[in-house]
Amino acid sequence: HNQLQSLELCCLNLLWNFGETFQARKVVIDKGGFNLMMRSLCHPTFLEDSGLYGLIDMTVGCISNYIEVDPCQLTLLRNKVAMNHLLTFAVEGSPLNMYTKMLAGSCFLRLSFNLQTHQYLASPSVLQRMLQFCKRFERLPTNITIQYTMTLMFARLCLLSGCSTIEPQFKAEILSLLQNFSTAASASAVVEAEDHHQFNWITAFPFLEAAYVPITKKPPAPPAAAKEKGSTSTASSIDHQLWEASYKTAVFALEVETGRKSSCKLLEEQNLVEYALCLPWYSPEPELAQSMSSITRNLKENTPFDTPSLVSMTKAKLAKNKCGLAEVLGGSFQSLT
Repeated sequence: HNQLQSLELCCLNLLWNFGETFQARKVVIDKGGFNLMMRSLCHPTFLEDSGLYGLIDMTVGCISNYIEVDPCQLTLLRNKVAMNHLLTFAVEGSPLNMYTKMLAGSCFLRLSFNLQTHQYLASPSVLQRMLQFCKRFERLPTNITIQYTMTLMFARLCLLSGCSTIEPQFKAEILSLLQNFSTAASASAVVEAEDHHQFNWITAFPFLEAAYVPITKKPPAPPAAAKEKGSTSTASSIDHQLWEASYKTAVFALEVETGRKSSCKLLEEQNLVEYALCLPWYSPEPELAQSMSSITRNLKENTPFDTPSLVSMTKAKLAKNKCGLAEVLGGSFQSLT
């Protein structure tokens, strides 16, 4: 039994280290490798056997490394046992190391890259557990990576599927989480943490996708009369605030990723640099000015900076003002990897 566990651990370690590039991960997935990782995650005694913690660490690491690749998000989502184990590892105080919990948090963000997962992620039972997870790691900067991935996941749900996707009883808590993170975190600190932990994405599109959410999706501000009366608890008010905090988080995330050479390389490879450059022109909100300036500066430093083409400028304006970036580019992020 112990020898089989050791063999499984070695295989998972090999798969984790092998999957450094998108192409390598695709080969493993096409050969059924992701299903083997899922089988390890579904081990029936994972939650009781302390001797399996090393195997859990390796399994969560493997899954976090491969889950960005289509169709892994839906494969994981459809496996109720695997999702329950992943949520349990993250939430319920299991004695796993902090790195494993951080990788579990990144899995939730990577799941949100596929819009078909949003209904599940926004379900009350799942939202409640993920918020419990966030509460355990509110203190910065020690757990800044967990806070970053989770707040961005919540922001993606609100921006791309609408604030109405979130049940009313969770909105104020998510708003508080987003606002607290925005106040406490700096882009440079997140960049440093991601580089330290060697966080590497395989696509930059989800970061642009959230920042390019059309302004037409923004919930209307509450009437002036309601503001004068101090009525901040109305549905229209909380949705408006939640959308604004989510958009600020999305722009912050793009500021973080353009500050990383590895993410800027992805922007280049996927022909997205021009859209990142155009974003500040079409998002003139004063409270975002500092982040937008940082995005432009980062792109100048980390990419072959040039003036966007007229075609890209037109598409960017259409995306921001009307239909979103995925529709303008003719597909979802999977088509860009």
